[in-house]
Amino acid sequence: MISPLLVQSPPSRSTPGLWIHAQFALLGVTTVLLGPLLPTLALHWGLKDLQSGYFFAAQYLGSTLGSLVSTQALPRWGFTRVCMAAMLILCFGLEIFVLGSWKLGLAGVFCSGLGMALAIAASNLGVAKNNPGRASAALSLLNFAWGIGAVVCPFLIGAGLRYLPLTQLVPALGVLPLLFALRFATMDSSREVRIPPSPWNLAPFLLITMLAFLYVGTENAVGGWIASYARNVALLSTATAAMAPSAFWGAFVARAWTGACRSAFA
Repeated sequence: MISPLLVQSPPSRSTPGLWIHAQFALLGVTTVLLGPLLPTLALHWGLKDLQSGYFFAAQYLGSTLGSLVSTQALPRWGFTRVCMAAMLILCFGLEIFVLGSWKLGLAGVFCSGLGMALAIAASNLGVAKNNPGRASAALSLLNFAWGIGAVVCPFLIGAGLRYLPLTQLVPALGVLPLLFALRFATMDSSREVRIPPSPWNLAPFLLITMLAFLYVGTENAVGGWIASYARNVALLSTATAAMAPSAFWGAFVARAWTGACRSAFA
């Protein structure tokens, strides 16, 4: 979850920690959203497993593009503007996700991945630069907030599907990024220090890309398909199956909490 970019973030007055961590918890929800929703999406659109898998590919491609764009956007625009743009893109992706065919849904997931990657890069850098000397502990705490969102997401989706149809639940969730975008738009970005983009080094870039591919592939294979497995094999209802990924993401929370404690007392 930690971006390797080097860019100066704004002072803490313009990037209040509460909003950064709350945003990261929201990103935890939206990052793992596909897993709990997948059984319902398959019924909604009559998808086969191959077609369902396209959604993970779309999210990964959007996230990859967002990571690349962030290398240029952050030095030029700064933390607050990147976060505002990222939340607007995420809002747009969620709002169009289930409004049409599954192919339009792919476009929505792609936009969501793009927005999430931009926000994750900006948030990691903002927290790291605002906590000199204790960046490791601060980033562990930030990723703990992400893990909280990831664990809560399946329960939110499971409960939401009992009371709201899919076409209302996802757009309702899409309102939250808009609220964050409005908050970032009101922050003072005039004191942000911009650093020119650092030159690319091909060898580390390729290595990090391969590691990210394996990491995201494993994450999607396990966390993304647990709910579908529970629905098809254990014959659970879609609302109950949506809660199954919480066990997997709970391990992420435990890992982040352990890292935060270790860094704090080191």
